[in-house]
Amino acid sequence: MGHSTAATLGSPRGGSHVKIELMRERRATATKIRPGTAAMSHSDMFKLPTTGKPFARSWETHLSSESDRPPCVLKQSARYINTPGLISLGGGLPSSEYFPISEIAMHIPTPPNLSEKQHILSSPASTAQIARIGKYDTGNGTSDYDISIAFNYGQATGSPQMMRWITEHVDLVYNPPYADWAVCLTVGSTGALEQTVRMLCDRSRNDSILTEQYTFATAMETFIPQGIKTFGVNMDEEGLLPSHMDHVLATWDEEARGARKPHLLYTVPSGQNPTGATQSLERRREIYSICQKHNIFIIEDEPYYFIQMKPYTGRATEVGESETVDDFLTSLVPSYLSMDTDGRVLRMDSFSKVLVPGSRMGWITASNEVIQKYLCHAEVANQGPSGMSQLIVWKLVDETWGHEGYIKWLINLRTNYTRRRNALLAACEDYLPTDIASWTPPTAGMFLWLRLDHTKHPDYRHRNLSEIEEEIFQHSIEQGVLFALGSWFRAEAHKELDELFLRITFASAAEEEMLSIGHKRRLFVWLDRHYQQFFSLRFSMANQEDPALPYRGAPFPTKWRRNHPRSKNGCLTCRTKRKKCDEVKPVCSSCTRTGQECVWPAQENTSQRAMPEDGSASEPLAVSGPSPDSAALQSKSRSSSPRAAPTYGNLAYLSDSSRPLYQQYLDVTAEMLTRGPCVDGNPFIHYLLPLATTDTLVLDCILAIGGAHLTVNDTTSPIQRARALEVATRGHYATVLAGLQKLLSYETGQIILPDEQTGPPTPIRILLILLLLCVYDHVQGHSRGSMYHHLKACRQYINLLTSEPPPSNELKHLKGFMLELYAYHAIKITITPRSFLSDEVVEIDPSVYSLDILRGYKSRGFLLGFGQGLWEMVPEISQLVEARREEESRGIIATTAFQEQYDSLLTRLEGYNPFGEDMNGLCSREEQATATMIYQHGLIVYLQSAFHPDMLADLNLAAQIDGRIEQTMSAFYSLFVSESPYRRMLLWPGTIMASVARRPEHIHVFRAGFFARASRTPGAVKMGAKIVELLWSDPDPRAFGPRGPLLNALVYVEEVF
Repeated sequence: MGHSTAATLGSPRGGSHVKIELMRERRATATKIRPGTAAMSHSDMFKLPTTGKPFARSWETHLSSESDRPPCVLKQSARYINTPGLISLGGGLPSSEYFPISEIAMHIPTPPNLSEKQHILSSPASTAQIARIGKYDTGNGTSDYDISIAFNYGQATGSPQMMRWITEHVDLVYNPPYADWAVCLTVGSTGALEQTVRMLCDRSRNDSILTEQYTFATAMETFIPQGIKTFGVNMDEEGLLPSHMDHVLATWDEEARGARKPHLLYTVPSGQNPTGATQSLERRREIYSICQKHNIFIIEDEPYYFIQMKPYTGRATEVGESETVDDFLTSLVPSYLSMDTDGRVLRMDSFSKVLVPGSRMGWITASNEVIQKYLCHAEVANQGPSGMSQLIVWKLVDETWGHEGYIKWLINLRTNYTRRRNALLAACEDYLPTDIASWTPPTAGMFLWLRLDHTKHPDYRHRNLSEIEEEIFQHSIEQGVLFALGSWFRAEAHKELDELFLRITFASAAEEEMLSIGHKRRLFVWLDRHYQQFFSLRFSMANQEDPALPYRGAPFPTKWRRNHPRSKNGCLTCRTKRKKCDEVKPVCSSCTRTGQECVWPAQENTSQRAMPEDGSASEPLAVSGPSPDSAALQSKSRSSSPRAAPTYGNLAYLSDSSRPLYQQYLDVTAEMLTRGPCVDGNPFIHYLLPLATTDTLVLDCILAIGGAHLTVNDTTSPIQRARALEVATRGHYATVLAGLQKLLSYETGQIILPDEQTGPPTPIRILLILLLLCVYDHVQGHSRGSMYHHLKACRQYINLLTSEPPPSNELKHLKGFMLELYAYHAIKITITPRSFLSDEVVEIDPSVYSLDILRGYKSRGFLLGFGQGLWEMVPEISQLVEARREEESRGIIATTAFQEQYDSLLTRLEGYNPFGEDMNGLCSREEQATATMIYQHGLIVYLQSAFHPDMLADLNLAAQIDGRIEQTMSAFYSLFVSESPYRRMLLWPGTIMASVARRPEHIHVFRAGFFARASRTPGAVKMGAKIVELLWSDPDPRAFGPRGPLLNALVYVEEVF
């Protein structure tokens, strides 16, 4: 690790041996500890000199009303107990002569023979020593501490003997960089945490706490009963993400979150429980800086601090048994306490993980102000740790080992845990299926955090993750393995579970068992068996021999099929899930049990798999009836429901060249096209695939879209295959264009009778094809011209769609799908910087000015799932920008007639509340607010660029823009690294904000965002990344901002950033 607390943080005192010698000299020359019952002490009695260090700031404003209490009167009177010649009649202290224990003897190992085998089981007596504690050793002058003192009442600070050792230890290891620090003994970290939270948090103020998104479960159980809400900060392999923490604090909305902005951070920086993550020195500095920025007080809980290990590099990872004391201390990542110049850190240490948990003893280090407030709590809560524990631990770490011996014990402990960690990781490599389980080798602590790919579980599409997680747990118990579920550690447990984690410890099992092959196999066989359906299915699919002709149909859109035949006569819901159906009508037993809607086909057409002799599709998206559009919406019910499994009709006869295009659409593209969750799942699958079974034009659109996405990212296929895929894609696209031309000819009367291949020219069908062509251009990265023509053609059909009342059945939601698809593309293209290649102007149809038109549809939110108020301002923004552009073309540069409208619109954008809306409740308010805030700033910069030809000329505006980028950095980063569907909405605001970025750290984040997931983005995004790179390298100020000619060359595209 190579981090020296002393060297890194500027300690003036050199190595540990120098400090230890100074401590010995101080003990020899300082006033000796006055022995006696309940003696009082303070860290200032034992510190090394603090000359030149600043004093901590005051934290009075952070304290709760409960902390406003006076010291305990009886404890204060104890200062007089040991006055020579005093007869004590005031305190209720039992006489030590009635204590039934007169002596304690302990067998203690001595360095270097510290292992149990060395000092107890197999080594001669010379490798250990017997330490004895008598009742009156202090009076006899043989020791500073004895049973008569320790077993009586004591002070809440702890005994002076332990206070001295702990103060010296803090000086030796952490060396706090301010003068008025102090320590206080505690009843372990959990007790200390409970009292600290009471001292710093107030239910009446509606206080809240920040912590890791997965955190110590007992800490949560400490916060919740006190009425203190916790909010999780996203994590990576190094723990807390500073950017996300900063974003959470910067965008805090008390009303939306139901709590006051946090003023307290609880974190476990080293070997974090449960994830095992360890914050690097740079990460700790970033977090500390953010806490300074937002005035956050830090609770640093460090039970695993001394179990920091060398990184795991494989089975040959060096264990490192022969370290010196200086080498060991140098290898530790510096504590927050070691960099705390404000006194804003309360560090919690414990003997539980490094000596014995039964001691129930630890200590806290903080500023003297905070320690005194803590003591007032401790005096009435627990009066400090047990005197028995203090006496035994003091005898071990001070009188027997001393500081150097204790650190050698920690070196030995780290060596042993490193060996155990390596054994567990080797077992993971040998026996865990890496396509299901993944992990980051921990560099501290006692835990391994396993991520399970729930999408590989056979039931993940049909059951919630909580049920699957509990089933895995119970199954593992049956297999004789116990671990902790990841959901137990969630900071915001009220949110729906969306990932599967397991916490495994390498601290408890015997080392011999950890290393034995049989135990390692038993350790993980439960996972293999629980996913047995997955493994057996994959094997059977690869090896089965079917004597029948090969089935040429498209697969059902789930990654893995069930290992039993599909129900052929049951309800459509069971068919979709590949469940056996008992065919009980009107609601089958399976749907009754799961609470799902039981959908039955109106009339089962047993001959639908038979291809007509003329090769045409059996039914297009229309039937005859009084209302052609309504009929078109309802026609697909004749063969399926939107929830039915589309493995029939047109999809059963895909050619060899078309199957890869369909598979790409199914596996990747359809998911990529959504921008948020909706009640009906993914409409690009649940709505379009059933239509494609009967409508060849819809199917050709799907195949063209999947092929476009496949070809722009296919950089590894042989040239012949790549050309074949491109030819197939263009063929389907050409078929769609030809079909659309026929439909328009039918409608205009140029052709009187439609042919069976093309189908009837209903307006709703034409609109759907036009919108799918927009999606194709969107994926392919075509120039803006074709997109413009498609959207212009859509406008007259949108009017028809909105004027007709929706059908009464569930198929009406296809109408909502088309309305949102049109609104999304129209809104985005109107705020795309104008290309110098085209003078086309896109106007949004007034029918979608208000997105309330989308309410009530189950597809609501699949594209525009956040920031409704912002989207509804886009038409006005677009019209104002276009009007200003017309003015500039006439040479009007000065303040214009549109200035008042500009100022008003800018004020509304500035005042928009990102937390003010909750679109559908399917995605977290925080994610919605994050995406909304990014677009809010992007629209402001876009609007400002229209009225400021040279944005750099106005220094105030340039500084304001830098501030906007700074505000959005953490938001961009949190969505970049997340799996939120809103990350797919970041290209437009990303290019706008990147065009005005000047600082290297901002450009670095944008560059990382452009190239993230680059293997799945269309070619236009890659081109966009190159253009922005050119913009950054162009010194011409005219290239700055959304008006820059390079940015204006960007095509219209929106994809995964």
